[in-house]
Amino acid sequence: MTPTRAILLWIAVTIASMLVGLAAAILNDRSAGRAEALARRGKRVTTRFLAAGPDGQRRVRAFVDDDDLVVIGPRTHLRVSRTAYSESQIRRMSVDEELFEFAEQRGFVDGAGRRFVLGPVEEWAPATEAALQSNHGRAGRWTRVRAALPRQAVGAALLGALALLGFQTLWATGSDVSARVVRLLPYPEDDYTDCGVRWTDPGGEHYAEVDCYAPYPKVGETIRIRALGWPMQGKALDTSGTYEGLTSVTGVLALLGAGWAVGATAARLRRPALQLQARPEPAVRVVGPDRTQTIDVARDADLLNLLDALSAREGWTDEVSSQPPEQPWYALPLMAISSARWWPIAVFLAAAVLLPEGVPIGVSYALGAAALVMAVWAVSTAIGTWRLLGQARSGPVTSEWDYRLLRDLNDDWFVLLVLGRTPHWITLLDSQVHPAPVGRCGVRGDLTAGGAVQLRIDGVFWPTGGPVDRVDEDMLQDMREEVLDRLEDRLP
Repeated sequence: MTPTRAILLWIAVTIASMLVGLAAAILNDRSAGRAEALARRGKRVTTRFLAAGPDGQRRVRAFVDDDDLVVIGPRTHLRVSRTAYSESQIRRMSVDEELFEFAEQRGFVDGAGRRFVLGPVEEWAPATEAALQSNHGRAGRWTRVRAALPRQAVGAALLGALALLGFQTLWATGSDVSARVVRLLPYPEDDYTDCGVRWTDPGGEHYAEVDCYAPYPKVGETIRIRALGWPMQGKALDTSGTYEGLTSVTGVLALLGAGWAVGATAARLRRPALQLQARPEPAVRVVGPDRTQTIDVARDADLLNLLDALSAREGWTDEVSSQPPEQPWYALPLMAISSARWWPIAVFLAAAVLLPEGVPIGVSYALGAAALVMAVWAVSTAIGTWRLLGQARSGPVTSEWDYRLLRDLNDDWFVLLVLGRTPHWITLLDSQVHPAPVGRCGVRGDLTAGGAVQLRIDGVFWPTGGPVDRVDEDMLQDMREEVLDRLEDRLP
């Protein structure tokens, strides 16, 4: 295959994959909407769920059975009452990384105290709520089978069946003809040989290449082939093994898929169901440094509640200062210089100077040029940081935010800028003293990822010691886990 054809094939496969993904997303949305409409009319539906337990998270199906919501899937068979499901206070957002599907999951425990979380995929949440409100009575056998049926196995069985049907139709529309061998095409690297043959029919003369088997015919001999009909007219297959081989492969694929579907469905339905109860919201008891203040905080609480508890435990309010420290004159130049990467310059210069004898002089010039480019890049980065720092020192206040402080294990203080209960930005304070752990501040400077700001708290500007970062879901989760570990004494 030529490089051009390989590139075109890659482009075609990529486009086809995107179209298949788009079609699947559209089909999923329509299926969810149709399920919601059916559930509101009292019809039985199954909805798509994400369920996680002690052995990991899985894609499963759920349906309403009498007073219970039943969740069934690979190694999963759970039941939870409608009341417990609706009253569960443990909520979290989760994502299926393979399909990038989001779900709001609710927390439950079984009789042994093991924790489970489960919830509908985002698009299927309305259908689930409609089913919980509308579906009553016992679910039928077909509903249980639909929920337990593995969709991948059904897809494999249908693919095999369609391939078998398509090949059989293609073979049946053809006819056996005698063709003259005009050349042999050996492929030594793959250890097989094709025969180039010609034959004539009412449509004219045709040429095709078919599989040959030892002992190979000689050029000029006549062999029997299967000339295919429309839409493959002018193409041919051998009659020595292709029919049996393709029939066996497609038939076995269909049978294996069907066997997988039947066996997995039966195993899932026979699996004993675990009855779940709503998980009580657990708490961590935090005792303040003076041993008189006690706070109970839920382990599943949001970050701000956890920070309140950690502040009480470590006595952050005892160290509050109303004035930031004076910055030395060299602080801003040092921050600007340190924001750039200077080490590549030294690496390229050292390589250019220390090249062994015999290396072409052009290589030294190229390395020197690379060092110059790195120097220009570093200087421009430092100048850009200097400008941002200058704007943060002298510009106007451009926005007002609620803030929360966070002290890390190195005793550095970070400021979280918060809207409602959600942190959006984080930056480092350039001091070991700090303002009140909770409050409101004004921001001046460039409030973007990598920008520089100063914070006006109680009329005084506090300098920051690093760039602004956006708080994403991963960072938020990491901060929650660290704070919770410190509350439970799992970190020094």
